[in-house]
Amino acid sequence: MRIGLNIDGLYEISTLIKKCRIIEKTGFDTIWLGEGPEHRHIYPVLATAASKTEKITIGTSILSVHMHKPFQLFQAFKLLKDVFGNRFIIGIGRGGEKHLASIGKNSFKTISLLEEYLRIYNNSKLNLPIYLGAIGFKTLIKLGDKFNGVIINSISPKIIKTIMEKTKLKNNNILAIGPAAYRPSKKTWNKFLMACAFIASELPDRIALEFEINTQIQEVRSYFFKHNIIELNRIAAFLIENFGIAGSIEDFEKRVSELEKIGVKEVIFSHPISEEARKFNEFTKKIDRLRI
Repeated sequence: MRIGLNIDGLYEISTLIKKCRIIEKTGFDTIWLGEGPEHRHIYPVLATAASKTEKITIGTSILSVHMHKPFQLFQAFKLLKDVFGNRFIIGIGRGGEKHLASIGKNSFKTISLLEEYLRIYNNSKLNLPIYLGAIGFKTLIKLGDKFNGVIINSISPKIIKTIMEKTKLKNNNILAIGPAAYRPSKKTWNKFLMACAFIASELPDRIALEFEINTQIQEVRSYFFKHNIIELNRIAAFLIENFGIAGSIEDFEKRVSELEKIGVKEVIFSHPISEEARKFNEFTKKIDRLRI
């Protein structure tokens, strides 16, 4: 089992560099960087992370096909590869609908755009792995086996097992990503709940129906948009069961073991796992306990 960490793009560059170095030094397999309305542009952030580390693999989780032109994106990664070597994974997908709407974009024709990306990628001779970030059955059935890997935006064994059964994915490189909090303080716990609720609120209705959690998702959206932490705490068990992981190292060990048993090849822990410096450092020193 590979273990990766996703770093929040809102950190100051000096903090991001420090965390990337800690992740590499303590033996994690990958660093993952994403994009958002308030994040710095992903290409210079990728270059910064690569320049301040030595050999760790750096992936994107994920870049929206609605925000990047494929030719320019692949040219950017070609330059990154030329400068820093074969250290990158290109993770692409639809992207968050709220994120897209905030910059005047929509998520129409995602599958057609992904197919265009694949066509241009296959002709590019870039020779970097390209992963599909998706959770919807239709997208995964049509394209899941055409990418080098699939990133599923959940670290729930139940959700991922359902996806694998319904889509009959043959891709043997499945990655699971989701919010994580190690022995969180109350403040970090609340951030964790909001992170889980954000992912839940971004889940399209058709997909929530496929997972038979549409009623709960509507409830989560209501609490998330009102920043109602009290109610999110009330449904914390649902959020953890379907989207994230929080607790002790034993809780993390149990979850990683469950994911490994259903065929997941890499688990990526994301915000707010690195929020509290002391606990983040403690967590990174226990990575060997998560190796299966």
